[in-house]
Amino acid sequence: MGAFILSKIYFMKSSNFILFGAILLSSVHSEAQTAITMNTKGSFDNKELRELLSFYDTDYYKVNLEGALRGRNFTIVSKEIWNGRIRKIDTLFNSSQNEIFRLKSDTLRFAVMAAKTEEKKLRVRFSFDRFSVVRNYKSTKSDMYSLRDFGTQLKPEIGKSFYAFSYILPAEHSDGSSSWCEVDAAGDDVENWGKKFKIAHYLLFEMRFE
Repeated sequence: MGAFILSKIYFMKSSNFILFGAILLSSVHSEAQTAITMNTKGSFDNKELRELLSFYDTDYYKVNLEGALRGRNFTIVSKEIWNGRIRKIDTLFNSSQNEIFRLKSDTLRFAVMAAKTEEKKLRVRFSFDRFSVVRNYKSTKSDMYSLRDFGTQLKPEIGKSFYAFSYILPAEHSDGSSSWCEVDAAGDDVENWGKKFKIAHYLLFEMRFE
């Protein structure tokens, strides 16, 4: 009888362990199905391109997004933030508007460029294989805007919006120094960077895969 009870208890513990393992594996599999990796490459490895972009004061990234993306749609949304408040939200691209834009593979590649074009104007360009999306934005007089690949610090997931890029001004200090990295590394509360660092203006570019 005692052996039977011990055997039953052992069986129950084993069953619970197996059930826990099944749940854990299911969770890991689910995360693997939704996870996205974002990698970028600047102009640093190409001297001629680096010098050309520097001459025109232009930021440039090649972007590679990978995950279970085949057959999915995606959006790119810009947010203009002035004095700590979102003043305008604009959908730059929505692939669901035409079946031709639905992703045909598990990798999305594109390039993004940003530059100051006039005293108070910025231009941002997203270049894909067969089309480009270009937007002009109002800006401050500052020439210190910098495009940051913020999404490489995150763990993007399918079905969730994430900030892929930010086009920011630096945090300025009383000793005259300035820092973009201080802003970029301040965490994912990106919509409040303006308040935290007293940045007059910056842009956020949000992506989402469905």
